[in-house]
Amino acid sequence: MGRKLFLLTCASTALLAATSALATESADASTIQGIDVTNIVLVGSTLLALVLSVISLLAYRRDGRKKLLFVTIAFGLFALKGVLLLVSDWILLRQPYLDVLASLLDFAVLLSFFVGMLKK
Repeated sequence: MGRKLFLLTCASTALLAATSALATESADASTIQGIDVTNIVLVGSTLLALVLSVISLLAYRRDGRKKLLFVTIAFGLFALKGVLLLVSDWILLRQPYLDVLASLLDFAVLLSFFVGMLKK
């Protein structure tokens, strides 16, 4: 399992580096042949957060430590934030409360990781 996760991390890092290297700066955003690089990175980080939340949930169910539950919550909230930002971008819904909600989710993710570190 450790080797697969390492290979997944290396592959995603290489993909992100390649898209960044190929990106051209336009007036609106970084694009590759008309595709917004920001959305590519956001999709990648959202999928990674989903995978990590599933892995940590399985570890919590097997082990039962509360620490893993808070890690699962943090990854799940991070994935939720990514989904909200992607959906709002794709349907062109830029509500003023969306930035506040994204910041609150970031705060909740950090708080969950912190509580998870404190648990025994």
